[in-house]
Amino acid sequence: MEDQVNLYWKPSTGVWASGQTCYAGKWPVGNVEWVSGAKGDTKHYGAFMRLPGLKERIGVFETEGEAMKKVEMAVKHWLKGLQPSATTV
Repeated sequence: MEDQVNLYWKPSTGVWASGQTCYAGKWPVGNVEWVSGAKGDTKHYGAFMRLPGLKERIGVFETEGEAMKKVEMAVKHWLKGLQPSATTV
């Protein structure tokens, strides 16, 4: 199923919005945004999820690209959970 879902990114909108939102089809499933950190901290891109069963904040990363990859990995992992398992039938 996860191979059939197209993930794409769009810039976040809004007055104070920063970063990008990940969509699966027309549904927002996660986002990446700039977060302030402690002085000297090099990790400034937070990865956040919008899917049930996953914690909301899944990490803070040095680059936007790293954070985006983490969101995509989490979405694919979540989608695998929608597959029926032979042991649960």
